[in-house]
Amino acid sequence: MTRKKKKVTMKPKRGMCMKNTGKRLAALLLAVSLLAACNHDAESSGTASGSTDGSSTAVSENTESSGTSVTVKVSALAEKEVAEGITYEKKNEHGKTVRIMPMGDSLTEGHFDPSAYRYVLFEYLYFANVDFEFVGPQYNRDARLPEKYRHHAGYGGITIEGMYTRLDDILPTYTPDVILLDLGCNISQAEGGKSAQTEQMKKLLTKIYELLPDVTVYVGAVPQGRWEENAPKNLPLNAALPDICEQFKAEGKKISYVPINENPLDENDYTSEDGTHPLHTGDRKFAQLWYAHTVNDLLRMNDEAVGEADSTAIAVESVTLDQTAISLPRRRQKTLRATVAPSAATIPTVIWTTADEKIATVDRYSGLVTAVKNGTTTVYATSLQGEKVASCEVMVTDAEKNTSYDKLLDEFFLDLSAWDGPESYLSAKRKLDVNGTAKYETKESYDLGGEYEVSVYLNVWGTGPDDSCFSVNVGDLQLRLESHTETVELRKGTQILGRVENFPVNGWKLELFAVNVQGNHVKVFRGNELVIDTETEMSPLSGKISFENQGARAAVRVFQILKNRM
Repeated sequence: MTRKKKKVTMKPKRGMCMKNTGKRLAALLLAVSLLAACNHDAESSGTASGSTDGSSTAVSENTESSGTSVTVKVSALAEKEVAEGITYEKKNEHGKTVRIMPMGDSLTEGHFDPSAYRYVLFEYLYFANVDFEFVGPQYNRDARLPEKYRHHAGYGGITIEGMYTRLDDILPTYTPDVILLDLGCNISQAEGGKSAQTEQMKKLLTKIYELLPDVTVYVGAVPQGRWEENAPKNLPLNAALPDICEQFKAEGKKISYVPINENPLDENDYTSEDGTHPLHTGDRKFAQLWYAHTVNDLLRMNDEAVGEADSTAIAVESVTLDQTAISLPRRRQKTLRATVAPSAATIPTVIWTTADEKIATVDRYSGLVTAVKNGTTTVYATSLQGEKVASCEVMVTDAEKNTSYDKLLDEFFLDLSAWDGPESYLSAKRKLDVNGTAKYETKESYDLGGEYEVSVYLNVWGTGPDDSCFSVNVGDLQLRLESHTETVELRKGTQILGRVENFPVNGWKLELFAVNVQGNHVKVFRGNELVIDTETEMSPLSGKISFENQGARAAVRVFQILKNRM
C-alpha cells in the first residue's frame, strides 16, 4: 500500500518526510484516535466508523493472519497525526537507542490512565521509527506497554524541591539522553509557595546539568487545570518558563520549552475529583505536544551512531481470538481475549477497532465489546507490531427483558444519594473516584432473600502498597480485586470460595463484575463471562451492601442491585 508524501498544516505548521518509515506506515494507521471533526468526513465518503474513543475509520488493504484474509478498519487520519512535525529524514534504519526519562509528578506517573501520557507517546514514537526506550526508577504495570517502555521518574504529589533531592540518586544511575520534565502542579507553602517555584526550577535545571552536562531537557508548561484555582495563568512559574529555557540555552545547554497548554484540555478530558488529572483523552493531547516538539531531535539522535537490529527481539507472528463470532443483546457487554503468538513477542500490544460503532463499540485497549443497536458488525484485534489481524463477528439482538428481577438501583449510573461515604469523592458526573482508603455503604438495608445479583462497573488500578485491593461486600460474601497480584477472589468470611489468577486489572479497563446468588449456588461474572462458579451454604441477605478501597485507586461507574421476583 503506497502513500504519497504530504504536507500537513496542523499546528505547529511543519512539513513531513516519511522515508524509512515504510515498514510501519500501514500499522501507523492504528496508532492514533481521530479528532471528532473527522467523523463527518468519514460518513460523507461512505466509510464506516467506530471505536469507543470516537475515532472514524477507513478501510485498508486486506491483511493476512492465520491464513484468513480480512478487511481491517483503521484510523483514517492517524498518518497525518503521527507524521505531524516530522521534517528530519532519518538516515539509518537502526541507529542509537535514545534513553528517554519522563520526569514529573502524577501527570507523568499516571492517575486515571496507569501510564499517563507515556503510553500514547510510545505509540507515536514507535510509528515514527524512533529507536528509544523509557528509563527511570519507577515502573507501571500497564499491560499495553512492552517491558522496556514501562519505566519513568514520575512521583505522585512531588514538588520541584522534592525532585531536586532525588536527582543524585536518579540521574547517575539511569543516565538518560533526554529528560521530559514537567513539574509545578504541586505547591508546598513550606517550600515557599508559588513565588518560590521559579528559582526552584532554575536550581533543579542547574543540578541536572551538573550531573549530566550533555543531556537534552524538554521543559513542559504546567498543564491547565479544569478549575480556576488550578489554572496555570495563576502560576508565576508558567510565565517564567520560556525565559528560563532561553537562559540555559544561552549557556550552551540543550534545552527546549514545550507549551503543553497549546492543545488545551476541556472539562471532559479531566477526572472528576480534582480537575487536574486527565483522562485518556487528555493524556493523548499531552502526548501530541511532547511528540511534536521532540520527534525530529530524537530522529537526529538516532543518527548519531549506526546501530543494529535487536537480535533478541521476537516478532509477532499471529493474533487469535477466543471467539470468532458472538451474539449480544443490546446494552450487554462481552470482553474478547486476544492471544499473540509467540507469547514471548517483544511488542505484544494489540489495538481493537470496530467496523461500525453504531452497532457495537469496542474499547481500544481492553477488547470490551458493547452492543448498541440491532445488526451485525466486525471487531478487529490488530497487533501493534507486524499488523497481524484477528476478527470476531458481532451480532446484536433485541435487549433482554428483566422478567425475573426487580431493579433496586439505577442500571447505568451510580445513584450517589444512595451511598454513605467520603463526600469529597462524589462526582457531578455520577461516579465515584476512590483513592487511598475509603468505604461506601448503602444508606438503606436490603432484604434480598436468597436470590439476587449485585454488579459493579468500575476500573481499579494499583499504585499503592502491595496489599492494595478493591472489594465489594454483599452480606458475608466479598468480591476482592487485587490489582498488584492481578487476582480476583470470592470470599465468604475468611474462606476463599474461588480465585482467578493472572487477571490484570488496569486503570484503562472498565470492567463489569457481578455476584449472582441462587440459593447456595454462587457465580461471579466478568461482563458475560463466568469466572467463578461454586456451591456454599448461604444465608438470606438482609442488610447493607458496601464496597471498600484499600490503598489502590478506583472509579465506580455503575452499581446495580437486582432482586429475584420468584
